[in-house]
Amino acid sequence: GGIFVANNFTDFCDLRKWIFLIFALVFCFAFKFKSKILWLVCGILLGVSRFFISMPDFADVNFISYYNGSEEFYFEGEIVREIDTRVDSQYLTIEVVEPFYGLAYAKVDRYPGYNYGDFVSVHGELQEPFIFEDFSYKDYLARYGIYSVLYYPSISVIEEGRGSLFWETMFFLKGKFEAALNEIFPEPTASLASGLLLGSRKGMPDEILENFRISGLTHIVAISGYNITIVIAFVGAIFSFMPKRKQIIFACVFVVLFALFVGASAAVVRASIMGVIGLTAIWFGRQNVTLNAMILAATLMNLWNPKIILWDVGFQLSFMATLGIVYVSPTMKFFCENRLKFLFSIVPESLGIRDALILTLSAQTASLPIIFNSFGRISWVAPIANMLVAPLIPLAMLFSFGAAVLYLFGMKFLGLVVGYYAWFFMEAICWVAEVGAGGF
Repeated sequence: GGIFVANNFTDFCDLRKWIFLIFALVFCFAFKFKSKILWLVCGILLGVSRFFISMPDFADVNFISYYNGSEEFYFEGEIVREIDTRVDSQYLTIEVVEPFYGLAYAKVDRYPGYNYGDFVSVHGELQEPFIFEDFSYKDYLARYGIYSVLYYPSISVIEEGRGSLFWETMFFLKGKFEAALNEIFPEPTASLASGLLLGSRKGMPDEILENFRISGLTHIVAISGYNITIVIAFVGAIFSFMPKRKQIIFACVFVVLFALFVGASAAVVRASIMGVIGLTAIWFGRQNVTLNAMILAATLMNLWNPKIILWDVGFQLSFMATLGIVYVSPTMKFFCENRLKFLFSIVPESLGIRDALILTLSAQTASLPIIFNSFGRISWVAPIANMLVAPLIPLAMLFSFGAAVLYLFGMKFLGLVVGYYAWFFMEAICWVAEVGAGGF
């Protein structure tokens, strides 16, 4: 609550000078008198304090965004995040070095290519991110601490390999895996496979993306709580011969490894945390434990970055999807097994497909309020489309992953054979998206 309050009073700079004193006084009174109301006020003040701390000083002449609007500006910095490569462009996150500080987001041509850890010089026009009628690019980037963008600046690489060796290795392995997918599958199937396994949509045509958006299937081509759910379901199926608690341990390990492999972006970390928290319900067998854990995790995540609760729809959807998995899935399972018994019996139980369907529908149901609030519409075809593709996605992920692994280990022919099955399921997913976009 305090974060929302602070968001509406960011212009009152004098309040920042007093907020910590007020917080300390209220905390002391709350501790002494054990008043729930005072504890609530204390929590709100903590949120206000954290939000103010997270906001930069835009009047500081050394802060990079101070120079937004400057047509000719030169600075140096390091590419500190994975390159977002598209069909005809790249997006670079550059951490500016002294005498300036802050982050800048640059859109550049597809070639020449740049790498994580490159130290570069940049010459171009700094701009404030745009605010569109139905989308605030400014808020979207602000959640990452970015307040300046550049479009096609002049960039020169001064030095390479200044990044973390660990992340360089992870990005290298991810690139190799993605290259294998591109060699096995044609477009747009290759991009769909990358989206399912790595959260990448680099080569997917706009028409296909629009079909997925209208059909309510966009979430399957971006790493989210849904993908984490599939990973958990896979691990549960593979280690089904083990006791339940050992399955949970393996699932948590695989979720962490998966998050690291795909780059551990903010969205992936959030989804992974929520997935691990969801597993605590099974471990303890008590739903209230999970709710408390989710509240604690959300609190810690917002203390780390208070902007995500305001402007990060991915965080909001992950939170609601996890609630759906924990609280809605029992009712959803009962409904499917009793009210939709005939249709549900068609869905195979092998590989956790039936469980994945229940978890998917539960997560979708709980996320509907956020979807409507964020996008202003709820597609009536989305539940149907999600129900149709839910059995296909685990199979598409399994076969495409297996095909890429076989291909990378030199068994290219076998990888192509396995990839054929993955191609079939992904083509079916694209067909559902296309038909769903037309309203079935």
